[in-house]
Amino acid sequence: MSSYPRVMIFPITMTCNSKCRSCGIWRLPETAKEHSGADLLTRVAGDEFLRAHVESVNLSGGEPFIHPRIAALTSEMISGYANLREICINTDGHLRPQIEATLEQVLPQCRDRGVKLRVYISLDGLGQAHDRHRRHPGAFERADEALRFLGEATGRWPDTLRVTASFTITDRNADQILPVLHYVRALGVRVDYNLAARPEVFIGGAGLERRFQVTDEQFEIVRSAISEVCRYPESINFSSRFYATMLETLRTGRRSRGCFFPDKGFVLMPDGKTYICGTFLDFYIGDLLTDDFETIWRGARRKSCQDTLIPGKCESCFSNSYEDWDLAVGALV
Repeated sequence: MSSYPRVMIFPITMTCNSKCRSCGIWRLPETAKEHSGADLLTRVAGDEFLRAHVESVNLSGGEPFIHPRIAALTSEMISGYANLREICINTDGHLRPQIEATLEQVLPQCRDRGVKLRVYISLDGLGQAHDRHRRHPGAFERADEALRFLGEATGRWPDTLRVTASFTITDRNADQILPVLHYVRALGVRVDYNLAARPEVFIGGAGLERRFQVTDEQFEIVRSAISEVCRYPESINFSSRFYATMLETLRTGRRSRGCFFPDKGFVLMPDGKTYICGTFLDFYIGDLLTDDFETIWRGARRKSCQDTLIPGKCESCFSNSYEDWDLAVGALV
């Protein structure tokens, strides 16, 4: 049976204004902190195979709101992707003027097309706990301001805008899981939790690092906290099955449920290089600056990856890309 690209992860820039402990993008040399260029954005917006099949787009980085064309690109995909159902944007929330300008432009389009706009604000703890993780004094204050602004905006766009705090669980913030849950509930927004996993592709090949993940001694703290989180389905996007899989992966070091990337998704980097996912460098399948996407999707590199590398590498991957991770609210993957 033929498969089609339903989920596109597109970090549109490698430039970031945070220096997060569990991320290495900010360590890249300046020459590698590039924005996706006009040629690539034109191809992304105009490729007929993408326009016909992609249903979910995630714009990330780096910090996506640094890119001067984020609003224009988002607008072009909303109007041109025939089956688009959601646009997701991951941000640290620091650039509120750019966030406001983008939402002002694209929310009416999303409403008219029936496309959901999901904005994820990174939040790794409350107060100084978040600032320490971000290595950025005042980071929590800015994230809090963005979450409050966006939470109020959902009242004006209840069927279009969804706002979520995105929490990366590390060995330094396991005690912040429940405080953050109670904080977002008071704001009327949602929260999702992921395990720390530094992928090869996004940090220039520095490799997967386990040293940011919770220790064996902290596992019970995380398990207990996540069990409490699952008591509030109205405050989370991820299903209880997602969290059960996440905890099992953390406990055993191996994942028991499949990943949506091999058959449904891909990662497109700012230089046009395309990968089955963002975790392994040898999952490279082509370059959108030199080939149309149908050629990449149906090409020999992608088939070779599927035949020889999957599932071997995937079994020990800590990525949160589980099949059917969002059954509770009917997400795409």
